[in-house]
Amino acid sequence: MTARPAQSPGDSVPPEAVPEALTVRFRLVGAVAGREVAHPIGWKPLVIGRSRGCDLTLEDDGVSRRHASLRTVVGGVLVEDLSTKNGTWVDGTRVTRALAQLGSRIDLGPVALRIEGLLPDDLEVAISLDPAAGTNARSGDEPSTVVLSRVDSEPGDRVLELAEALGDLLLVAGRGGVNVALATLASGFEASWAVLLGNGTGEPRVLGMAGSPQGEGLKEMLAPCLDDPSRRGGWSLRRPDGDVVSVAVDRLSEDGAILAVCREWPLTGAEWSLSRLFLRLVASRSRGERASTAAANGEVAPVLALPAGYVTGVSPASRELERRLLSLAGSDLPVLIQGETGVGKEMVARILHASSPRRDRPFVALNCAAIPAELLEAELFGIGRGVATGVEAREGRLEAASGGTLLLDEIGDMPPPLQAKLLRVLEEGEIQPLGKSARPIDLRVLSATNQDLRRLASEGRFRSDLFYRLAAVVVEVPPLRERTADIPLFVESFLAAEVAAAGKSILGLSLQALRVLSDYPWPGNVRELYNEVRRLVHVCPAGRLIDSSHLTEHLVAEAVAADVEPALDGGTLLLSEHTARLEKRLIERALDLHGGNRSRAASDLGISRNGLALKMRRLGIER
Repeated sequence: MTARPAQSPGDSVPPEAVPEALTVRFRLVGAVAGREVAHPIGWKPLVIGRSRGCDLTLEDDGVSRRHASLRTVVGGVLVEDLSTKNGTWVDGTRVTRALAQLGSRIDLGPVALRIEGLLPDDLEVAISLDPAAGTNARSGDEPSTVVLSRVDSEPGDRVLELAEALGDLLLVAGRGGVNVALATLASGFEASWAVLLGNGTGEPRVLGMAGSPQGEGLKEMLAPCLDDPSRRGGWSLRRPDGDVVSVAVDRLSEDGAILAVCREWPLTGAEWSLSRLFLRLVASRSRGERASTAAANGEVAPVLALPAGYVTGVSPASRELERRLLSLAGSDLPVLIQGETGVGKEMVARILHASSPRRDRPFVALNCAAIPAELLEAELFGIGRGVATGVEAREGRLEAASGGTLLLDEIGDMPPPLQAKLLRVLEEGEIQPLGKSARPIDLRVLSATNQDLRRLASEGRFRSDLFYRLAAVVVEVPPLRERTADIPLFVESFLAAEVAAAGKSILGLSLQALRVLSDYPWPGNVRELYNEVRRLVHVCPAGRLIDSSHLTEHLVAEAVAADVEPALDGGTLLLSEHTARLEKRLIERALDLHGGNRSRAASDLGISRNGLALKMRRLGIER
């Protein structure tokens, strides 16, 4: 290492420049012996060194056992050398105490690191993935990551034993077994209390309790999780009295189950997984009890057969769609499925087929827009051998679907002459392939389109008699922008599947990244979201958390625009109205981030506490 000046003029940092409140968040990134290092820098000192007792361990002989500490302060990152032999260097200058900036290079002996910017919510994990999810990755394909923090510690066999105990309790005990299981959970987690809430509709309901929460009410305490339907996974909330309330949220059950446990430190990653297992066991038991009650009463309720990979939504639009499909389960009616490109119309068609009496017969799909008009007839009706030189017999999609279901996708693009022939098939129940004799056929026809087929029929651009044949029932599939509460569920499902397929270890997705994904309008709907998640898995380094810096740039820009620019309602939008909306959102986010602490929120926003109070009064924010 080349010689450098002994000290930096910036070493002296006055104490008043180091308040507790955070104004900027950073992370330290780099590589040690081929392994990637990534660690957030908070307001508490981040101690770095070779010792396993450090917050961040760097396994390099040139690094001292306790080498340096870093922490966020107003204006940057305070770097302090811990009396080392090889020294701590900031941007090429050896320092004992200095203020580093965004982009600064930090050398700890031979190890070079850099400071990156990190939004506060990129420190929060919104969706956590099992670090072992990519176990089929080949050795040496991706560098491992050193991320040492309490949340990644493993409690070992105790968690597995606790999971088995909880499962046994829920499976063999009565309704009161939930309380017993909660008591077991609280004891295993060394928590002072544990509460299970149902948050499906209306006021939250207490489904079970072990111990007794003190101070403020449950609803007020858990408001951030109760009020935000997109929240799912693991969260930590700090109450005004200093208690840490760890919350596991699972939106898959009808009750929208929320589990809260109170102890002095957050739950570990393995404990979060156990909490979600507990919630799923409760939801499964609840569904089993409802099914048993229905069977005892002699009820035979229709059931939707959901294909692998289907994500059950929690938004009102998704629930209404599933109710509509449930009403059609068991029927043989022709259904017209309408919706924008990428909303999942074919998935809906597959559900209708799998839930119908024809479920054991073929399901055949034909995209009418993907095949040239001159070839579409042969593809649909088939062709006989010898009708032209060198032509072999070929079965059409109508014959292939006989006895089952035929999906005609993009039916609005079918040429008018072919519409007339299809209408004849539906009316007479027989087909006549080119060069063959007529034969009877029995099948159910589902059709899908991203166009308004009723309007096309009224304008004479689609046969109205065929429309009425196809549209005995019309099912509208809502766009993703009307199902924002479902986005976290889609993202988690896509992430887990893609990580497994790629054989790559990804820690999960940050809260800020999830918020951007939820705010984006998604013109390409679920298909566009799926492709973005696939890209994120491949661009994020192995062992890292996907954060907002990995997202597509245009996605971030459009999400921000959609968030702060309300739709114009045929008039003008005053600048004052626009500014007030943005101010209110930023203030509410700052207050949420700091648990309602006005002083810290004001510091984050760059205004005084009195200034914040005046703005809150003017904007009608009550906290």
